[in-house]
Amino acid sequence: MLQTDNSPQTKTILFQNVRSLHLHIDDVQSDYNIQKADVNVFVESKFCLSDRDDTDQLREFTLYRNDFNQSNRRTCYGTAVYIRNDLNCTKFPYRCNFNNLEIIVMVLSQPIPNIPVIGIYCSKTKVTISQLIDALTHLHDSVLIEPTIPTVLLGDFNIDLMQANREQKAVTKYLINRQRIHSVD
Repeated sequence: MLQTDNSPQTKTILFQNVRSLHLHIDDVQSDYNIQKADVNVFVESKFCLSDRDDTDQLREFTLYRNDFNQSNRRTCYGTAVYIRNDLNCTKFPYRCNFNNLEIIVMVLSQPIPNIPVIGIYCSKTKVTISQLIDALTHLHDSVLIEPTIPTVLLGDFNIDLMQANREQKAVTKYLINRQRIHSVD
């Protein structure tokens, strides 16, 4: 949840790996937590170009899709972002895919003005740790150019950040050096 110290205004952002949204859309449409969130980011939607938006709508939300694979073949990729219709955005979700990572960026105008919210999907089999770091660097250099503005970075990196290993250390070191996290809990 996003909340400012000066205001009780809270925004709820949900991030989930759904492993095929079109197979689970009935569950998603009836889930209380999803309906109460202001922003829902679903990765591994497995959407493809032949999927129609009208079959995957949520009431009171607008759907934005990032179909990484621009074909009619289903893959593990695909991001679906649902933004509550009454939520104000400075920038609506747009693609920022890089290095086989699926990246979607939006900028909310509340509760903090111009707060970037970023959803990332990193395939375990198609993306190396160096490609992930390169993509994060590209994201910081091209999108997150104002370091004083807080950022919400949500992702399925396919890395266990709770287990100390080479990948976890590399990602944590990168984010701490970029002053984007204070700790990984």
